[in-house]
Amino acid sequence: MRPSGPTRCVRCHAYHNPTDTFLNGGKSYRCSFCAFINDVPPDSYSPLSPSGQPFDIMNRPELLKGTVEYFATKEYCFRPPTPIHYLFVIEVSQSSILSIIPSVTQAIKQVLANSPQVSYVRIGIITYDTCVHFYDLKSNVKQPQMLVVPDLESMYLPTENIFVNYTDGKLAVDFILDNLPAMFSSSTINKTAFGSALKAAHLALKPTGGKMIVFNQHLPSNGPGSLHTRYINSNSIVTDKEFLLFQPQSCLDKPQFYPEFGKVCAVDNVSVDLFLFPKSFVDVSTLGTLCKLTCGQVYYYEMFSRGRDYLTFYHNLQNNIDRTIGYDAIMRVRCSLGLTVEEYQGSLFVPKDSFDVQLACVDTEKSFNVLIKHDDRIDDKEAVIQCAILYTTAKGERRIRIHTLGLQTTPSLPIVYKNAYIDMILYSIVLSGIIDAREKPLAVVRQNLQEKSINILYGYRKHCVTNASGSHLVLPDSLKLLPLYSQALLKNSLFLSSFGVSPDLRSHLYFLFSGCLPYTPLITFIYPRLYSFYDQQFTSLRLGKETLLNEGVFFLTTGLEIFIWVSSLVPPETLALLFGVYSFHALSEQFPLQPLSNPWSERIHSIVQRLRLETKEYVPVNIVKQNDPLSEPRFLSYLVEDRNNETPDYSEYLVTLHRTIQQKISSSQTAELSNAMMFSETY
Repeated sequence: MRPSGPTRCVRCHAYHNPTDTFLNGGKSYRCSFCAFINDVPPDSYSPLSPSGQPFDIMNRPELLKGTVEYFATKEYCFRPPTPIHYLFVIEVSQSSILSIIPSVTQAIKQVLANSPQVSYVRIGIITYDTCVHFYDLKSNVKQPQMLVVPDLESMYLPTENIFVNYTDGKLAVDFILDNLPAMFSSSTINKTAFGSALKAAHLALKPTGGKMIVFNQHLPSNGPGSLHTRYINSNSIVTDKEFLLFQPQSCLDKPQFYPEFGKVCAVDNVSVDLFLFPKSFVDVSTLGTLCKLTCGQVYYYEMFSRGRDYLTFYHNLQNNIDRTIGYDAIMRVRCSLGLTVEEYQGSLFVPKDSFDVQLACVDTEKSFNVLIKHDDRIDDKEAVIQCAILYTTAKGERRIRIHTLGLQTTPSLPIVYKNAYIDMILYSIVLSGIIDAREKPLAVVRQNLQEKSINILYGYRKHCVTNASGSHLVLPDSLKLLPLYSQALLKNSLFLSSFGVSPDLRSHLYFLFSGCLPYTPLITFIYPRLYSFYDQQFTSLRLGKETLLNEGVFFLTTGLEIFIWVSSLVPPETLALLFGVYSFHALSEQFPLQPLSNPWSERIHSIVQRLRLETKEYVPVNIVKQNDPLSEPRFLSYLVEDRNNETPDYSEYLVTLHRTIQQKISSSQTAELSNAMMFSETY
């Protein structure tokens, strides 16, 4: 790279890339985004070969590769980059001390002890109940002093030693984690100053940026950010007012406390991750706003049970800390002439009157959806999109990563349909549905989702198909699964009106699939994968109840959970080989899946491991017994090709879809004929 940094267009500031065209013997180039003619810097000049490319192109990655990364020069550093800071913010109310704190402290200690990042990251701990407790972490102190700030309105930092390198301060950090349950064992406090603890963490992280990782059980009830319980029972669900539960509620002291505080954190590059362990309503839709604006993530463990949920929680925390991460990031997407960025969707923040996206934190699992509008004529045969991210690595290196994508253009609509990418179409439809679900009743949202799929297929039938029989539903090869996915989407807990889906759980799913995960788990969640234990080819099966054979064992993965369905006719000998029990009645939903010394047990564990690797998450395993009234209904609800929850089966849905498209075609033809007759009479 040049000492002065990467080459950029003088007019639009796009980065030099393989789609730019060299002119004047290599002394200038035309920007592929704004068509401005730029001078090539003298230290980058090379004569052109007969192909029109510089002779030294093999030594110029930015002219060869669609993705390049540079070490940023000083002009890109708004403050001295430092290794990332992690601040653990832990609720220590009476209830949490008795239920979740032993698991939380053990998991943090285990993750830090095994993390490859411990040599350079800096760690801090804050606890809170009705006060906020700081810990004076000095590298040479084995028993750190606890400093209490009772003033919840005017928060301040009582010590400068909030953070310590974990390698140097391991004894101090471990002392706090080991003794935290005992330190608050006599507490009778069950109110929490959640908002004040967040303010304290923000003050600590503001100078450097970083991540606050919050472990919370109760609805905030003391000090700034206090909330009231707006959901007590299911009477407010399945009504036209349900969507109000998915909007941030007005706080008792400051109506927009959480959205405004989230924006402040985003600007100061402080990311918020929430680990929630509620026993009752905790208002995920309000608290999760912090994660959405700061590119954080919500983890939700309703009625947390150590025996059932600890391993999932531990692996989630480990993944959160150990995955490749960047922070203090700014992103911008640029398009060539004829295209403009219309909207950014996902866990991010776009300041007012800004073209830049503020990303307090970004990692390998985040995904963002960018809506690009075709608003003018495209003269070139190629449209170019460039995404540039300026960020700091966990080790404290300032870098610029640039992705440049050149796409062929065509005036042919059939070619567009032929090359359509169904997974991304579905992902975009789901994101738009999640946005609507916070503003409109679910019945309206479901209707809008269905209309999007209908309009896509109607456009193909009208503009790309000739002489087709009206008795057949004609689908493009690239979108043959769109009706199946569309029907599955209408039966999914994201958008299905049901008393079985609490507002907190639905809000958690909204945040999870709004950018906290790659799009692949979303596709699996919409249309789960069903496999037979006996199928050596491990072929995905149709999601219908008739697929479940007698004497069979089947696996179903939703991307968030794994179900093992066991027929009541499975022989006792097979049960013993798989689960170590001879009785079907000895199985339960949370039955521990223990490894046994036989090939059958090894296979069932290898399948579970394979499914977990596909989702890249440690997902829990649930045993489902045939005809079990507690566990089987939830399993059967994922068999989306069957009639369930008063929704049609797949064949009925196809008939309805075909009829609707035919009606739109007939209406369109009638309107065109009417317009032609009016034109003829006027003429």
